[in-house]
Amino acid sequence: MKKIFALLLTFALLASFVGCGGKDKKNSDTVDLQYYAKIGQIPEVDYKLSAKCDKVEDELSDKYEAYLSNDPENSPDHDHDHYAEDTYFEVVDEGDYIFINGGSRYYFYKKAEKKEGISCIVTFGDAFGFKMGTFIYEIKNAMASVEFKEEEITEGMLFFDEYLSSGTVLSAEFNDVTVMFVFLDGELYATAMYKTASWE
Repeated sequence: MKKIFALLLTFALLASFVGCGGKDKKNSDTVDLQYYAKIGQIPEVDYKLSAKCDKVEDELSDKYEAYLSNDPENSPDHDHDHYAEDTYFEVVDEGDYIFINGGSRYYFYKKAEKKEGISCIVTFGDAFGFKMGTFIYEIKNAMASVEFKEEEITEGMLFFDEYLSSGTVLSAEFNDVTVMFVFLDGELYATAMYKTASWE
């Protein structure tokens, strides 16, 4: 009797393993974009959405001043492209909003919403584990469950790079935050995260 019971138990366990193996596996994205949108963070960037504007300005200014005092001959030239310069710093008044240029990282806030903190972050560097130059299909595959809106760029479409007139944008909105990937010739060029209501 014990042998029969043991045999039945073995068959039951085998059947349960086979049953589990036959189920469809859930699509598991390698990047949880919704989580990062919820916390307002691009992992490779030091500041989050809602960071205090004055704090961001002060810390970036201090970093820039320290850089200049250590290596004054390498002061970035205002006339050249700053995307690769992590040591650059400039605050620009654009009328209704302030643009903090941190080199390869841009931070924005609306003057009327300053107490709400930084409302847009743009990086011209790695983002969410993707290297600059990552192909668009790789990003789509890594986040297959995300419903991206795909658009061709037109001139003036991107306020943080208004002269860019070609390329592709993938964007996804999560509650009150939008995440945007910008591609030139199918390769990652920039990534933005912003409070949707502030910038659309």
